Amino acid sequence: MEKRVPRGDLVRMTINLSADLVMKIDEYAKILHVNRTSAMSVLMSQALEQKEVINVMSEMSKFMSQIELMKKSEEREMGVDIVPKG
Repeated sequence: MEKRVPRGDLVRMTINLSADLVMKIDEYAKILHVNRTSAMSVLMSQALEQKEVINVMSEMSKFMSQIELMKKSEEREMGVDIVPKG
């Protein structure tokens, strides 16, 4: 079982990547004027943040659909004619 590391602490990792992926990371590092490690850290952080945003957006979409259904149900109960938009 892996030991949890407090935030802010640096951890050395060993990973295996394809040569093509390393070349892309190196190109990205060159654009940012940083070393490979910093580039990988930026890319991994961005990927995880994007994943989190996608999850939040998915939950928001479900929530908005539920609100829309509740609104339509209330309109029916009140006898309001529902006119399709568009």
